[in-house]
Order: sequence, then structure tokens, then C-alpha cells
Amino acid sequence: MNKFYIQVALFLLSIFVYANKETLATEVASEENATPQLIYYYSTPEEVYKKYQHRLCVNSRETIHADQVMSEAVKYLEHYATSKDGYKLFSESPDKSLSQYKKKLDDDTNILKINLNIYASNRYDEIVNKYWDPDSPN
Repeated sequence: MNKFYIQVALFLLSIFVYANKETLATEVASEENATPQLIYYYSTPEEVYKKYQHRLCVNSRETIHADQVMSEAVKYLEHYATSKDGYKLFSESPDKSLSQYKKKLDDDTNILKINLNIYASNRYDEIVNKYWDPDSPN
């Protein structure tokens, strides 16, 4: 029985030696094929600046006023995004990635609040670019 175990051990050892020899004998990939190609092209800050330069504001009073308006808008957005006062669950997807809440205002106006959870953490940049692109049709 010991002779059989020794033969099996030597057989396995010879397989490992052969595999190691084959691994070391392979050539390194050439430099031109080893560089990965970029799938997406992202604009540089200079290209973005040139593309949207016509949208820049040069009036300082208008800039100050826009800053004040946006500060106030952020306060309202934080309040409405976190508040659940008067909202009732309207619909919810089975995986709970999309929830819709409905609120009736003055018996004739419906306000719909949508809560979208994105679980694909590897796609955050793609999703943000999709919704943040000023050239995309809304």
C-alpha cells in the first residue's frame, strides 16, 4: 500500500513541476497589447469650460442673487426630501428600489414623491452622468 501512495505522490509532483515549467516558459505580453483600451471618453476640464463658456455669468450682482436663491432652495429641498408629513405609500417595487409616496393637497392637487435607491455601486458614475448631462433630453 505504501508503494501505491508513493507512486501517486510522485505523479502529482511531476504534474506540478510540469505546470510550473510551462508557466515560467511563457513569454511576457508585448507592451502594445498589454495596455487596456478606455471604454469611455471623459472630457477634460478645459474642454468642458470651452463648451459651456457661453453659459457663464459675468454680472456679480446676479451671481450673488443666484447664490442666495440656491441656498434657500437647498433648505427647502432638504426639508421636502426628508419629510414624510402627510405622504402615504402609493406603490413600491418588489425589491424596494423604487418607492412612490402620494400626498393630496387642497383636495385637487396630488404631490408624488419618489424615492429611488440605486444598489449598483459600480454604476454610480454612469448614472450620475446620465442625469447630470446638460445636453441630454429631459
